[in-house]
Amino acid sequence: MLLFPRRQSTIIAMDHNEILPHLHVGSCPRSGEDIDRLKQEAGVTAVVNLQTSGDFTYWEIDWPVLEAHYHEAGVEVRWLPIQDFNREALRENLPRCVEAVDGLMQNGHIVYVHCNVVIPVTLHLLFCLGCGYLAVRLYSHRRRKT
Repeated sequence: MLLFPRRQSTIIAMDHNEILPHLHVGSCPRSGEDIDRLKQEAGVTAVVNLQTSGDFTYWEIDWPVLEAHYHEAGVEVRWLPIQDFNREALRENLPRCVEAVDGLMQNGHIVYVHCNVVIPVTLHLLFCLGCGYLAVRLYSHRRRKT
């Protein structure tokens, strides 16, 4: 029995924003076409996925298929799950996520970071990457308007 209704049909299009010259954030890719679009339109060469396996089930995402498509498209992918709205999980896992994103950017990648709801985990990650308070507030404000 499902505790939550399925969300597959409620997502119309993927949304992403450039935060820094080599850092994009946004909604979760759900298909090979989304991955190809990120690569073609934004030049993304690496993705950091912060979703949990429970998120894959809830959002009806076939992670092994997407992971294979990342590899076929030549996009590096890191799966570093953090449970949304869980302070302890964020505290424990945020350092390794910051290290992964920073390492990819240091190696010349254009990195796309996503979780489910974008704002909670991604804003913490942006701040830890040194984007600064004003940049994080601007991004947060822009996201809430959409």
